[in-house]
Amino acid sequence: MIRWKDSSFDAIPEISHARDIRPLVSLARILSPSPTPVSAVSKLDPLLETPDRWVTAFLRRFSAAFVESVGQHNIPWFRLSDAATQLLQEEWSVFAARRAGASS
Repeated sequence: MIRWKDSSFDAIPEISHARDIRPLVSLARILSPSPTPVSAVSKLDPLLETPDRWVTAFLRRFSAAFVESVGQHNIPWFRLSDAATQLLQEEWSVFAARRAGASS
């Protein structure tokens, strides 16, 4: 199981009780559309405290969100899928519009 220290999701009951949503959202925010080696994924964010093999297994479970490829020395690399990238961009747009509306 992946452990998370990120308490920003605790205020949202639907997310705080869902076992996989928190790491899924956090990893989606960490990864980019460009491939990243799995060994670097666990070092991208201090909130992620788990061995590389657990990160790999988790990312493989969500193939709709994360695309795997093989890099140098057969090390798995992951990137956001096109659909996940689009959803994340839509999320950022909504937050930006909301922030702009709140500051008006």
